[in-house]
Amino acid sequence: MQGKIAQVPATLAALTPLQRAGNKPRFVLWERIDMKNFNLPTKAVAKGARSGANEAGLFWLRAPIVRALPAGCAMLAVWALAGNAAAAGVFNGSDARLSVNSSEPTDEPIAMSAWFKTADTDHRQVIASISLGTAAGATHSFELAAAGNDPGDPVQARARMNVPGDAETTTGYTSNNWHHAFCVFVSNTSRFVWIDGDSVDEDTLSRSVSTTINRTNIGAIDDRGTVGAWFNGKLAEVAIWAGSGVESMSTTEAELLAAGVRPNLLAGFTGNVVLYQPLRAGANEPDKVGPTLTNTNVTFDQSDHPRVIYPARQHYHRAQLQ
Repeated sequence: MQGKIAQVPATLAALTPLQRAGNKPRFVLWERIDMKNFNLPTKAVAKGARSGANEAGLFWLRAPIVRALPAGCAMLAVWALAGNAAAAGVFNGSDARLSVNSSEPTDEPIAMSAWFKTADTDHRQVIASISLGTAAGATHSFELAAAGNDPGDPVQARARMNVPGDAETTTGYTSNNWHHAFCVFVSNTSRFVWIDGDSVDEDTLSRSVSTTINRTNIGAIDDRGTVGAWFNGKLAEVAIWAGSGVESMSTTEAELLAAGVRPNLLAGFTGNVVLYQPLRAGANEPDKVGPTLTNTNVTFDQSDHPRVIYPARQHYHRAQLQ
């Protein structure tokens, strides 16, 4: 049953849950939800009530999550994306990537974020990169990667001027599970990385990446014309921020993004988004930010996508994804 807005506690906002209608998700305030197909991170949930065999119930978002969203987005919709309601980008580990022969950010501060899922815990796989794709000489790049080649399988933020400077999370990712990766390149002597909003690490080696970097890739890196470190698995909600203020992004933003806040709705940093690719049902969707990327062999699995918080539209929102 649909409730009244007046019933929302002063410090919390109502969670708009998912009501399945065939394969098309529908968002309606205060509907009951099937919790079997709904996995909201505990950091985002303030309280909830469950009842019935299907664990239907109402949930509330924690106030910090609400404050992280721009004005006018107090009422929220959470995109559970169960069944085949949407897709994630599938990268085959050998020749699949999204790319463009340009790079808007060419210097720190830069931040990168993505949801990723992979069964490969043996190889280093680049999630997103900005690099020098032309000319001979040293490798220059900023990279967010799943470093399965390192002990513990950490998420890695790499600033490379031939020799890399790596920040690596203190805990690692696990096979075939969705994880959130986030990193901030503050300056040439400071870079941070998080996994699932936690396990932060900082690297302080001096690495002055060339401002002539000119390639942007999702799922690989273009190192002076040679593409490698291919990602093998699924990626979604990929974003890059740049410009003044990005250096202040910290554990607060890492936790909010890992709780499902959509990258281009992160309050205080909406104007810094230079690339956003949701990868729900294809590349270069209408709500993308930044350049149009060339899709090379990336497919879309219509059964898997991480949870994402979206603003509701006048208490009702319908997403047409297919």
